[in-house]
Amino acid sequence: MALGRPRTVGGVAARREMRARADKTAQVRRLRAEASWFEWTLVEFARYLYGLAVLAVLAFAPLQMSQTWLPVGVPPVLDPEVVLGFAVAFDVSAAYLGFVGYRALWREEGVVNRAIARHEQRVASAAKSFSRREASPGVPMDIQEVEVENPEHLNVIVGQTHFIKSAEDLHEALVNSVPDIRFGLAFCEASGPCLVRAEGTDPALKDLAARNALKIGAGHTFVVFLRNAFPINLLRAIRDVPEVVAVFAATSNPLTVLVAETARGRGVVGVVDGERAKGIETEADLRARRAFLRKIGYKL
Repeated sequence: MALGRPRTVGGVAARREMRARADKTAQVRRLRAEASWFEWTLVEFARYLYGLAVLAVLAFAPLQMSQTWLPVGVPPVLDPEVVLGFAVAFDVSAAYLGFVGYRALWREEGVVNRAIARHEQRVASAAKSFSRREASPGVPMDIQEVEVENPEHLNVIVGQTHFIKSAEDLHEALVNSVPDIRFGLAFCEASGPCLVRAEGTDPALKDLAARNALKIGAGHTFVVFLRNAFPINLLRAIRDVPEVVAVFAATSNPLTVLVAETARGRGVVGVVDGERAKGIETEADLRARRAFLRKIGYKL
Protein backbone atom coordinates (compact mmCIF):
# COMPACT_ATOMS: atom_id res chain seq x y z
CA MET A 1 0.00 0.00 0.00
CA ALA A 2 1.36 3.39 -1.01
CA LEU A 3 1.86 5.87 1.74
CA GLY A 4 1.40 9.65 1.32
CA ARG A 5 4.20 12.04 1.96
CA PRO A 6 4.52 12.82 5.64
CA ARG A 7 3.55 16.31 6.61
CA THR A 8 6.37 18.33 8.04
CA VAL A 9 6.05 21.23 10.46
CA GLY A 10 7.62 23.52 7.90
CA GLY A 11 5.15 22.48 5.19
CA VAL A 12 2.13 23.10 7.42
CA ALA A 13 3.48 26.53 8.40
CA ALA A 14 4.09 27.41 4.75
CA ARG A 15 0.53 26.45 3.77
CA ARG A 16 -0.87 28.51 6.64
CA GLU A 17 1.17 31.50 5.53
CA MET A 18 -0.07 31.10 1.95
CA ARG A 19 -3.69 30.94 3.14
CA ALA A 20 -3.15 34.03 5.30
CA ARG A 21 -1.73 35.92 2.32
CA ALA A 22 -4.64 34.84 0.14
CA ASP A 23 -7.16 35.96 2.79
CA LYS A 24 -5.40 39.28 3.16
CA THR A 25 -5.39 39.80 -0.61
CA ALA A 26 -9.11 38.98 -0.82
CA GLN A 27 -9.83 41.42 2.01
CA VAL A 28 -7.86 44.19 0.29
CA ARG A 29 -9.73 43.60 -2.97
CA ARG A 30 -13.08 43.68 -1.15
CA LEU A 31 -12.20 46.94 0.61
CA ARG A 32 -11.11 48.48 -2.69
CA ALA A 33 -14.38 47.46 -4.33
CA GLU A 34 -16.38 49.02 -1.48
CA ALA A 35 -14.32 52.23 -1.27
CA SER A 36 -15.93 55.60 -1.97
CA TRP A 37 -14.70 57.77 -4.84
CA PHE A 38 -12.87 60.03 -2.35
CA GLU A 39 -11.09 57.10 -0.71
CA TRP A 40 -10.24 55.49 -4.07
CA THR A 41 -8.78 58.78 -5.35
CA LEU A 42 -6.46 59.20 -2.37
CA VAL A 43 -5.54 55.56 -1.78
CA GLU A 44 -5.24 54.25 -5.33
CA PHE A 45 -5.06 57.01 -7.92
CA ALA A 46 -2.90 59.43 -5.93
CA ARG A 47 -0.53 56.59 -4.96
CA TYR A 48 0.01 55.64 -8.60
CA LEU A 49 0.67 59.27 -9.49
CA TYR A 50 3.13 59.52 -6.60
CA GLY A 51 5.02 56.45 -7.80
CA LEU A 52 5.18 57.75 -11.37
CA ALA A 53 6.47 61.09 -10.11
CA VAL A 54 9.27 59.44 -8.09
CA LEU A 55 10.28 57.26 -11.06
CA ALA A 56 10.32 60.31 -13.32
CA VAL A 57 12.62 62.15 -10.93
CA LEU A 58 14.94 59.15 -10.65
CA ALA A 59 15.12 58.78 -14.44
CA PHE A 60 15.20 62.35 -15.71
CA ALA A 61 17.41 64.02 -13.10
CA PRO A 62 20.53 62.00 -14.10
CA LEU A 63 19.74 62.64 -17.78
CA GLN A 64 19.59 66.36 -17.09
CA MET A 65 22.92 66.20 -15.26
CA SER A 66 24.45 64.36 -18.20
CA GLN A 67 23.17 66.88 -20.76
CA THR A 68 24.29 69.82 -18.63
CA TRP A 69 27.72 68.67 -17.49
CA LEU A 70 28.62 66.22 -20.29
CA PRO A 71 27.44 67.99 -23.46
CA VAL A 72 27.93 66.21 -26.81
CA GLY A 73 30.61 67.62 -29.09
CA VAL A 74 32.24 69.92 -26.53
CA PRO A 75 34.60 69.33 -23.59
CA PRO A 76 32.77 68.15 -20.45
CA VAL A 77 32.11 70.67 -17.71
CA LEU A 78 32.85 68.10 -14.99
CA ASP A 79 34.69 64.84 -14.92
CA PRO A 80 32.35 61.97 -15.97
CA GLU A 81 33.09 60.08 -12.77
CA VAL A 82 32.07 63.10 -10.70
CA VAL A 83 28.84 63.41 -12.68
CA LEU A 84 28.17 59.70 -12.13
CA GLY A 85 28.77 60.15 -8.42
CA PHE A 86 26.34 63.08 -8.31
CA ALA A 87 23.72 61.07 -10.23
CA VAL A 88 24.01 58.05 -7.95
CA ALA A 89 23.95 60.20 -4.82
CA PHE A 90 20.89 62.08 -6.11
CA ASP A 91 18.99 58.90 -7.01
CA VAL A 92 19.76 57.32 -3.64
CA SER A 93 18.64 60.46 -1.81
CA ALA A 94 15.52 60.85 -3.96
CA ALA A 95 14.59 57.19 -3.51
CA TYR A 96 14.99 57.47 0.27
CA LEU A 97 12.96 60.69 0.43
CA GLY A 98 10.31 59.11 -1.81
CA PHE A 99 10.07 56.12 0.52
CA VAL A 100 9.83 58.36 3.60
CA GLY A 101 7.15 60.44 1.91
CA TYR A 102 5.22 57.33 0.89
CA ARG A 103 5.31 56.01 4.46
CA ALA A 104 4.14 59.37 5.83
CA LEU A 105 1.24 59.53 3.38
CA TRP A 106 -0.02 55.95 3.13
CA ARG A 107 0.91 54.17 6.35
CA GLU A 108 -1.91 52.98 8.60
CA GLU A 109 -2.10 56.26 10.56
CA GLY A 110 -0.77 58.41 7.76
CA VAL A 111 -1.97 61.65 6.22
CA VAL A 112 -4.22 59.92 3.68
CA ASN A 113 -6.08 57.78 6.22
CA ARG A 114 -6.61 60.80 8.48
CA ALA A 115 -7.98 62.81 5.55
CA ILE A 116 -10.37 59.95 4.65
CA ALA A 117 -11.55 59.72 8.28
CA ARG A 118 -12.23 63.49 8.39
CA HIS A 119 -14.13 63.30 5.10
CA GLU A 120 -16.29 60.40 6.34
CA GLN A 121 -17.07 62.33 9.53
CA ARG A 122 -18.18 65.36 7.50
CA VAL A 123 -20.37 63.19 5.26
CA ALA A 124 -21.96 61.47 8.26
CA SER A 125 -22.55 64.81 9.97
CA ALA A 126 -24.17 66.27 6.84
CA ALA A 127 -26.42 63.23 6.45
CA LYS A 128 -27.46 63.48 10.09
CA SER A 129 -28.34 67.17 9.77
CA PHE A 130 -30.84 66.33 7.02
CA SER A 131 -32.35 63.42 8.95
CA ARG A 132 -36.12 63.16 9.22
CA ARG A 133 -35.82 63.42 12.98
CA GLU A 134 -34.02 66.78 13.04
CA ALA A 135 -35.38 70.16 12.00
CA SER A 136 -32.07 71.85 12.84
CA PRO A 137 -28.91 70.79 14.72
CA GLY A 138 -29.87 69.88 18.27
CA VAL A 139 -33.62 70.52 17.78
CA PRO A 140 -35.73 67.32 17.65
CA MET A 141 -38.82 67.04 15.46
CA ASP A 142 -41.90 64.99 16.36
CA ILE A 143 -44.49 63.63 13.93
CA GLN A 144 -47.96 63.64 15.48
CA GLU A 145 -51.23 62.13 14.25
CA VAL A 146 -54.11 64.60 14.57
CA GLU A 147 -57.54 63.04 14.05
CA VAL A 148 -60.01 65.42 12.41
CA GLU A 149 -63.15 65.75 14.49
CA ASN A 150 -66.06 65.09 12.11
CA PRO A 151 -68.97 63.39 13.95
CA GLU A 152 -71.47 63.85 11.08
CA HIS A 153 -69.05 62.58 8.40
CA LEU A 154 -69.31 65.88 6.54
CA ASN A 155 -67.09 66.74 3.61
CA VAL A 156 -63.96 68.50 4.83
CA ILE A 157 -61.18 70.25 2.91
CA VAL A 158 -57.73 70.81 4.43
CA GLY A 159 -55.11 72.95 2.73
CA GLN A 160 -52.48 75.64 3.12
CA THR A 161 -52.44 79.29 2.20
CA HIS A 162 -50.15 82.21 3.05
CA PHE A 163 -51.92 85.46 3.92
CA ILE A 164 -54.31 86.67 6.60
CA LYS A 165 -56.95 87.78 4.09
CA SER A 166 -57.31 84.13 3.05
CA ALA A 167 -60.23 83.66 5.46
CA GLU A 168 -62.33 86.30 3.72
CA ASP A 169 -61.14 85.36 0.22
CA LEU A 170 -62.01 81.69 0.76
CA HIS A 171 -65.43 82.71 2.12
CA GLU A 172 -66.11 84.70 -1.04
CA ALA A 173 -64.91 81.86 -3.29
CA LEU A 174 -67.24 79.37 -1.59
CA VAL A 175 -70.40 81.50 -1.55
CA ASN A 176 -69.86 82.40 -5.21
CA SER A 177 -69.55 78.72 -6.24
CA VAL A 178 -72.71 77.08 -4.83
CA PRO A 179 -76.01 78.89 -4.06
CA ASP A 180 -77.11 78.74 -0.41
CA ILE A 181 -73.99 76.83 0.58
CA ARG A 182 -73.58 76.04 4.28
CA PHE A 183 -70.00 75.93 5.46
CA GLY A 184 -67.53 76.90 8.13
CA LEU A 185 -63.85 77.64 7.54
CA ALA A 186 -60.91 78.42 9.79
CA PHE A 187 -57.39 79.64 9.08
CA CYS A 188 -54.29 79.47 11.33
CA GLU A 189 -52.12 82.56 11.42
CA ALA A 190 -48.36 81.88 11.30
CA SER A 191 -47.07 85.16 12.79
CA GLY A 192 -48.15 88.00 15.04
CA PRO A 193 -50.88 86.89 17.49
CA CYS A 194 -51.08 83.47 15.70
CA LEU A 195 -54.83 83.21 16.13
CA VAL A 196 -57.33 80.93 14.39
CA ARG A 197 -59.45 83.15 12.12
CA ALA A 198 -62.90 81.77 11.28
CA GLU A 199 -65.59 82.61 8.71
CA GLY A 200 -68.67 80.84 7.36
CA THR A 201 -72.41 80.72 6.82
CA ASP A 202 -73.16 78.08 9.46
CA PRO A 203 -72.23 78.87 13.09
CA ALA A 204 -71.93 75.19 14.07
CA LEU A 205 -69.65 74.37 11.12
CA LYS A 206 -67.67 77.54 11.76
CA ASP A 207 -67.05 76.41 15.35
CA LEU A 208 -66.17 72.87 14.20
CA ALA A 209 -63.65 74.20 11.67
CA ALA A 210 -62.06 76.47 14.28
CA ARG A 211 -61.66 73.60 16.78
CA ASN A 212 -60.01 71.38 14.20
CA ALA A 213 -57.75 74.14 12.93
CA LEU A 214 -56.57 74.86 16.47
CA LYS A 215 -55.96 71.14 17.08
CA ILE A 216 -53.87 70.88 13.89
CA GLY A 217 -52.12 74.13 14.81
CA ALA A 218 -49.95 74.34 11.66
CA GLY A 219 -49.19 77.84 10.42
CA HIS A 220 -51.24 79.01 7.39
CA THR A 221 -53.33 75.82 7.36
CA PHE A 222 -57.05 76.14 6.60
CA VAL A 223 -59.97 73.78 7.30
CA VAL A 224 -63.38 73.90 5.58
CA PHE A 225 -66.47 71.88 6.58
CA LEU A 226 -69.32 71.65 4.05
CA ARG A 227 -73.04 71.01 4.16
CA ASN A 228 -75.29 70.74 1.06
CA ALA A 229 -72.19 71.06 -1.15
CA PHE A 230 -69.35 68.83 -2.29
CA PRO A 231 -65.61 69.39 -2.76
CA ILE A 232 -65.88 68.61 -6.49
CA ASN A 233 -67.97 71.79 -6.83
CA LEU A 234 -65.49 73.94 -4.91
CA LEU A 235 -61.89 72.78 -5.37
CA ARG A 236 -61.31 74.73 -8.57
CA ALA A 237 -62.56 77.93 -6.92
CA ILE A 238 -60.40 77.27 -3.84
CA ARG A 239 -57.28 76.66 -5.91
CA ASP A 240 -57.96 79.85 -7.86
CA VAL A 241 -57.70 81.93 -4.67
CA PRO A 242 -54.31 83.68 -5.13
CA GLU A 243 -53.12 82.94 -1.59
CA VAL A 244 -53.78 79.19 -1.67
CA VAL A 245 -50.59 77.12 -1.80
CA ALA A 246 -51.87 73.54 -1.65
CA VAL A 247 -54.85 71.32 -0.89
CA PHE A 248 -53.96 68.31 1.28
CA ALA A 249 -57.30 66.51 1.41
CA ALA A 250 -60.97 66.76 0.38
CA THR A 251 -63.02 63.91 1.84
CA SER A 252 -65.84 62.73 4.06
CA ASN A 253 -63.80 59.71 5.17
CA PRO A 254 -62.10 59.51 8.58
CA LEU A 255 -59.13 61.84 8.20
CA THR A 256 -55.80 61.94 10.04
CA VAL A 257 -53.45 64.89 9.55
CA LEU A 258 -49.75 64.13 10.05
CA VAL A 259 -48.19 67.13 11.76
CA ALA A 260 -44.48 67.78 12.26
CA GLU A 261 -43.70 69.83 15.37
CA THR A 262 -40.46 71.67 16.07
CA ALA A 263 -39.51 74.14 18.79
CA ARG A 264 -40.79 76.99 16.59
CA GLY A 265 -44.04 75.68 15.18
CA ARG A 266 -45.98 73.05 13.28
CA GLY A 267 -46.34 71.96 9.65
CA VAL A 268 -48.52 69.47 7.79
CA VAL A 269 -46.41 66.73 6.20
CA GLY A 270 -49.26 64.59 4.88
CA VAL A 271 -52.68 63.07 5.53
CA VAL A 272 -54.23 59.63 5.94
CA ASP A 273 -57.53 59.66 4.07
CA GLY A 274 -59.82 56.73 4.92
CA GLU A 275 -58.49 53.17 4.91
CA ARG A 276 -55.67 51.41 3.06
CA ALA A 277 -56.25 49.72 -0.31
CA LYS A 278 -57.40 46.09 -0.08
CA GLY A 279 -57.01 44.88 -3.66
CA ILE A 280 -57.33 45.65 -7.39
CA GLU A 281 -60.77 46.00 -8.96
CA THR A 282 -62.21 43.17 -11.06
CA GLU A 283 -64.35 43.48 -14.18
CA ALA A 284 -67.44 43.32 -11.95
CA ASP A 285 -66.05 46.12 -9.78
CA LEU A 286 -65.36 48.19 -12.90
CA ARG A 287 -68.93 47.80 -14.13
CA ALA A 288 -70.31 48.67 -10.69
CA ARG A 289 -68.13 51.81 -10.50
CA ARG A 290 -69.25 53.07 -13.91
CA ALA A 291 -72.91 52.29 -13.16
CA PHE A 292 -72.71 54.20 -9.86
CA LEU A 293 -71.32 57.32 -11.53
CA ARG A 294 -74.16 57.29 -14.04
CA LYS A 295 -76.73 56.65 -11.32
CA ILE A 296 -75.74 59.80 -9.42
CA GLY A 297 -75.60 61.85 -12.65
CA TYR A 298 -71.87 62.50 -13.03
CA LYS A 299 -71.61 60.53 -16.31
CA LEU A 300 -73.97 60.23 -19.25
